[in-house]
Amino acid sequence: MFAFRWETGARRYELTLEHDLLGDLVLRRVWAGKANRRGAGKMQVFLDEQAALREVEKVCARRQAHGYDLVRADYS
Repeated sequence: MFAFRWETGARRYELTLEHDLLGDLVLRRVWAGKANRRGAGKMQVFLDEQAALREVEKVCARRQAHGYDLVRADYS
């Protein structure tokens, strides 16, 4: 459904929202350094689409507040 990517000079952050095989919405976040590729990730499952979209909005606002630039936004 959605895929976003933000970057700073040294870091990157990716966010995807899509349906899994059971039909639940899965919000996947991945963050890492650009130079060393070290990072981590987190997955959240949502049964309610509105709750998932509210979380996407929160993450988008947080990335901007932390100085990340949006470099990719895909909507399917």
